Amino acid sequence: GAGTVQSGLATATASAIATTPTNYIVTKSVPSTTDVTVTLNQLKSVDIEFGLDKLASTVRNYFAEQKPMEIYALAEKIATHFMSTVYGATWTAAQGATFTEPLATWNLKSLTRLKAAMSVSKIPQVGRFALLHTFYHDALLEDPAILTSKAILTLTNPSMSVFEQTRIPSYAGIQPIETQLASAAGSTITAWTDPATLGTITRVGFAGNASSMLFVSRVPQDFTSLAADLKIPSTAAVEIVTEPESGISMMFWRYLDLGKMSIVVRACLMWGDAQGDPRVGLIIKPA
Repeated sequence: GAGTVQSGLATATASAIATTPTNYIVTKSVPSTTDVTVTLNQLKSVDIEFGLDKLASTVRNYFAEQKPMEIYALAEKIATHFMSTVYGATWTAAQGATFTEPLATWNLKSLTRLKAAMSVSKIPQVGRFALLHTFYHDALLEDPAILTSKAILTLTNPSMSVFEQTRIPSYAGIQPIETQLASAAGSTITAWTDPATLGTITRVGFAGNASSMLFVSRVPQDFTSLAADLKIPSTAAVEIVTEPESGISMMFWRYLDLGKMSIVVRACLMWGDAQGDPRVGLIIKPA
């Protein structure tokens, strides 16, 4: 029927809202955000072990010498797993899930074009980054604009060692980050050692912001405290070490292997990672 006409309105307006006044009703959008579950399903460790023959033959502190490499080995495993998760996820940015540019033409202008792709995809400007393979990252260092700027700074202030710096500041609102683990064949992290030959490499980086990925970690529970509660003599010492740049803490076990007459130092960590918002990520491809 004609419905009920609101009094005081003009005839044309009244007939327009007679039955279904859609032009007067605010339709609220349905939220498209979803909670992300991160499962701590990774427990990895790196052991360093020296026997009595080594330890008794020198006054050198073998464990202190090897500790940085031990932490690096565990960090490399974490980063490899994280990058595999990034490349294995499905991204749905409005501009497209990928940003493609060959190494030969990659420069500061590429970051400007990447910025445009991220803006068109409505990726928030806060915290934008580009995780780049070393070859792509260092191509930015070779950009004439960078070299000219460094030369000017060195001439105007000779005490500055700008040519020794390899970290690139944020450009076009994007912070370039270098990692040699950004090269992959599909979702499989694959070493890329020759810039002139891609081989099977199909991924060289990832652009996004803080909402793109989630990473959670914690040190394992100290089971030696449980052993103490059970009145079992503890044969291990436990130490928590925090990496200052990332803030990630790792657990170090030091224990004796009496059967082998050796001492073992084990670095271990539990972690899990997951894709965040699929709309705020772009895979960077070389071709």
